[in-house]
Amino acid sequence: MPAVALELNDAGLLLLREGEPRPAPESPGVALFEGQAVVVGAAAAARACLVPRAVHDRFWDPLGPESLGIHFPPGLRRADVAHAHLRSLRDALQEPATEVLLAVPGFWQRPALSLLLSLARHAGLPVVGLVDAAVAAGAYFARAESFLHVDITRHRSVLTTLRGGESVERVRTVDADCSGQAAAERLLREAIARRFVLETRFDPLHSGASEQALQDALTGWLAELHREETCPARLRAGRREHTIELSRRSLASDLDPLYRTLLAQVAAEARPSAGPLLVSARAARLPGLLERLRTEVRGEVIELPPDAAVSAALRFRARIRHAGEAVPFVTRLAISESEADRRPGRRPTHLMNGGVAHAIGDGIAIGTAPPSGRRGLGLRHAGIAAHHCSLLVEGAEIRLEVLPGGITLLNGEPAEDRAPLRAGDRLSLGEAGVVLQLVAVEEGP
Repeated sequence: MPAVALELNDAGLLLLREGEPRPAPESPGVALFEGQAVVVGAAAAARACLVPRAVHDRFWDPLGPESLGIHFPPGLRRADVAHAHLRSLRDALQEPATEVLLAVPGFWQRPALSLLLSLARHAGLPVVGLVDAAVAAGAYFARAESFLHVDITRHRSVLTTLRGGESVERVRTVDADCSGQAAAERLLREAIARRFVLETRFDPLHSGASEQALQDALTGWLAELHREETCPARLRAGRREHTIELSRRSLASDLDPLYRTLLAQVAAEARPSAGPLLVSARAARLPGLLERLRTEVRGEVIELPPDAAVSAALRFRARIRHAGEAVPFVTRLAISESEADRRPGRRPTHLMNGGVAHAIGDGIAIGTAPPSGRRGLGLRHAGIAAHHCSLLVEGAEIRLEVLPGGITLLNGEPAEDRAPLRAGDRLSLGEAGVVLQLVAVEEGP
């Protein structure tokens, strides 16, 4: 099997195989205990509300040799459960990986990293590289003198200041406990349950089964609210189906306590010279967060694709890979012209979206429903029109055709129609700021 990159974020461990167009589904950092047996990942999350006293979601953060506590099987340690989670990911691979690159949150300390390396190798994952996930995501984005990266884990919000240029280097990492995905989901479950009670007299939190149904549906509702201002929320109780309407604005208000913590972090780090603010896909899924950031933070706010860190880890694996037992934690990632394949100033050949390269060829149309009969790139995000824009071949140039009805930025500025494009340019489309990177790929001999 080719190389594998694994982003180890307990909000959802993300694994991408080299050559695959997209990662495997996220595996939440959740464990459920049934006697002496342990169930991890999505299978555990699917039953977490049914048996909450049998659930543990702190074994990754912090990772260590400590016991799980009196409510769990005696002698079982955090490291044991983390090993079981890694083993489940290894077992899901159709064939053994030849090498594995790990992207890890920047607040992890040396003892936890050393333990992680040992656990992963014991689980059958031949780790050859460790990289700060924010550094990898910054390398995916583009070159800039400096920028900030915002992410969330299961229990933390994380802000990383990065220095750009010929390399991407971590300057510092700031994190806040109890302000991550778990806290956001708890606030959202409570807020949505109140709306169901107010409008239908049905309380989804009255039983474990109905609370689990709400939790299971939450991911889909948030995905729809990321694209649209409102969406219907339906839950079945017995023979009756209860329906309310959710709005992005109202749920954003419910998450205000969480957002105040995160915005305070950003305000402390964001300066006129701080450059663009890169927002991970996990953070961007929280309703209204992108709007709050764009309102309260100066400069460009860019939503990264879900696979930014793992795609960059594979792309730059020659700079991350290390031979030998001891693997250093990469917090400065050099980007050479040949490896980045950006070739600034050259005529672009491909358009990068979420780690996948789309050949421009004789032109490409972009939107939610590109015109039939033309090479197209379909995107489903807030504010992207059916035919949003196009890349046209005009002689020796690639030019951007800007169509009415949507937001189109070129390198952070409003794009002009028929603007010439060069490798290294980036397009930001729609209200969510979906970023597409233009690259030049040399043909082999």
